[in-house]
Amino acid sequence: MDHDVFISHSSQSSTAATTIVHQLEQNDIHCWLAPRDLDPGSEWAEGIIDGIEGCPVFLLLLCPHANSSPQVLREVERAVSKKKPIIPVMLGNFTLSKSLEYFISSHHWLEFSPKTARNNTKILIDVIHKKLSNQDRVPSSSPQEAPPNTHNRPAFFARKRAVLPLIALLFLLLSWLFFHFFRHHFESPAPPPTVPKTTTQALDHSTQATISEENLGPDVVSGEVFGIPNGNVVKARIHGKERELRLYGTDAPAPQQEYNEEARAFLEQLIIDNRIRATLLGKDDRGHTEAIISSGEALLNKEMIRAGYAWKNTKHCQKEPLCSEMGKLEQKARAQRLGLWQGDNPIPPWEWPSHQKLLQKQ
Repeated sequence: MDHDVFISHSSQSSTAATTIVHQLEQNDIHCWLAPRDLDPGSEWAEGIIDGIEGCPVFLLLLCPHANSSPQVLREVERAVSKKKPIIPVMLGNFTLSKSLEYFISSHHWLEFSPKTARNNTKILIDVIHKKLSNQDRVPSSSPQEAPPNTHNRPAFFARKRAVLPLIALLFLLLSWLFFHFFRHHFESPAPPPTVPKTTTQALDHSTQATISEENLGPDVVSGEVFGIPNGNVVKARIHGKERELRLYGTDAPAPQQEYNEEARAFLEQLIIDNRIRATLLGKDDRGHTEAIISSGEALLNKEMIRAGYAWKNTKHCQKEPLCSEMGKLEQKARAQRLGLWQGDNPIPPWEWPSHQKLLQKQ
């Protein structure tokens, strides 16, 4: 697969890198991220150089650790030497090192903080799309690339020939509008088709085709989000009432576990304009209302697992084929060491209490 953006980051900002990569790839921007995209058995340095050369855009994620990282500095130097457009993103407030200042002082950068992340992510996506389109655009002012004028015709004729297809298209459009206006004017309108209500309106497209009303239940609701207490729960106002909905089939890190806050922040970023749609599945054994929740085009249950910020709860996840799909997403996130899978031995939250008790006894 061709990549669009090389992601330069330090190991200390891997969580932020994973989150940003997820958002970019949701918008058809293919990222090159180490170690995920290194070919098995290849040398690290060679793989990095190939990654930089193969990507039209270089995205630099700057944190205090990256600010003093020789590895990041070498990647920036290679990008500059290969004349790659560099987009710096500041993850925190700190003074840029003189070495990096030498390379990127003239670049405008974006600042990412909990308050600005959502808005600046949209800006970042737009900037990358523009730079990618500029890479594909052929400069009209370049004499060696301009098409030869073999007929030596004046510019007037060239412009006239370019306008003719537009005139023809406009004529076809007007004809179509004229035809449909008179057809609807003289014909009696057909009754609107009856669209049956389904319970899959809150699911993503891959799940809508395979999960039926029979195995999900009848309740599909929409609401306004007013709180994300953790990576498992969405608080929303639904029909004027405040409700807590738990993501069905997932389990994010428990309090005091690593990546607990990162999972909560990632779930918050997935929610577009504070709006959700949810398929309510009833109560779990702890009295929580379980739901399959979507926001925009994202199915939150699957995206949390895809990005490595939640486990599939193998004991309680029974809906098919959704649960099988989430299992495959977990295996992929584990193989790519995304999110919580960067740890040596992540402990599932349902095992965390007994693990803590065991440590206390020791």
